[in-house]
Amino acid sequence: MLAEVDEAVGQLSGPATKRILWRMCHVFGDKRFERLAGISNGHIYNLRARRAYRGARTTFRGRSGSGAGQPRRNTEVTAPKEAPRTRRARPSGSR
Repeated sequence: MLAEVDEAVGQLSGPATKRILWRMCHVFGDKRFERLAGISNGHIYNLRARRAYRGARTTFRGRSGSGAGQPRRNTEVTAPKEAPRTRRARPSGSR
């Protein structure tokens, strides 16, 4: 259930996630969140470290080439930065 919430709202901090779980139970009346509504921040982080949680958050995508169908984490990849351009050295005596 925690993995589903993190998937829906993004993996927020422990206190923010705790507040969302509390609101799901008490404000919206969703009985599925009764046990998670009173969870501590530390326990949220402990649950996120468990293998079952990581397995629930891992997505499987096919890739071309070797390793197709291997699990890939939800990570954002950014393009490498270009090296700054410098002026070409001029031979001595020229302008």
